Amino acid sequence: MPNNSWTPAQITAIVFLTGFAVQQVLQIFDPLVICLVSKLKEKFFQGQSDNDLKKSTMSLLSFALGIVIVLFSDIRLLKFISTELAGWIDLIVSALVVGAGTEAVNTLQKFFGYVKDAQKLTPVPGVLLVPNAIKVKQGTTFHFRANTTDIDAEVK
Repeated sequence: MPNNSWTPAQITAIVFLTGFAVQQVLQIFDPLVICLVSKLKEKFFQGQSDNDLKKSTMSLLSFALGIVIVLFSDIRLLKFISTELAGWIDLIVSALVVGAGTEAVNTLQKFFGYVKDAQKLTPVPGVLLVPNAIKVKQGTTFHFRANTTDIDAEVK
């Protein structure tokens, strides 16, 4: 179950720190990945360039690290949009974001900005009656005209 008490700022900090940790772990594994790439290339991927194969291997490793971190930390990013999005999809998306390293923080900040904008209420235009005091006989019917954002609308 996701930790619902974390604020977007705390999640951003956690994603930054875990993303930085992922980058550091990848740096540690870099020499091993280079050896693995040469072995894989000899046996299975003769047509691939070393750079492409290394990039794919590092991406897979970073995703695996992201899954481990997300599973143990309860980081769930899609729950900020809707709790209905929780589950495997949220786990996978969160793991991809965490595994992306510190680049994910920029994306996450944009994401939280979009979520914040989406949750804002649309302001209701005010109504101004001119004249502001009207005497009316009981049983009288009125028709008001309202002008909101340069669009005339009749209110009954």
